[in-house]
Amino acid sequence: MYWYKKLYFGDNAIEKSKEIMRSLKKNEPCFGIYLVVISNMPGNLLDILEWPGYILDGPIRQKVSRLRNQGKSGRCIVGVASGYQDALLLVRRIIDEVYRETGGFDVAGYLGVEQDE
Repeated sequence: MYWYKKLYFGDNAIEKSKEIMRSLKKNEPCFGIYLVVISNMPGNLLDILEWPGYILDGPIRQKVSRLRNQGKSGRCIVGVASGYQDALLLVRRIIDEVYRETGGFDVAGYLGVEQDE
């Protein structure tokens, strides 16, 4: 996974964005944090993933660290939200913006990110 350069934040996450990002990058526990990622499923635009930092330990933690260090490969994280409702609203905001600006729903194309399967 890799981070989108102009990351979107949910309304509840924006106030504590620096703290959240610091914890995510250090793979520290972040309870109630959700990541919005470009979907790799046909027909889906975005996926919401609950941040599992609090359960990552040992081999799993190492695997996630390796994924993060691969550069621009894998799925692109485009947003961070605090709480599931905040994540839903963030997804809606992103899709509304894409539709308003392009008249379509090509989220990855609008954001200029590559989609890896």
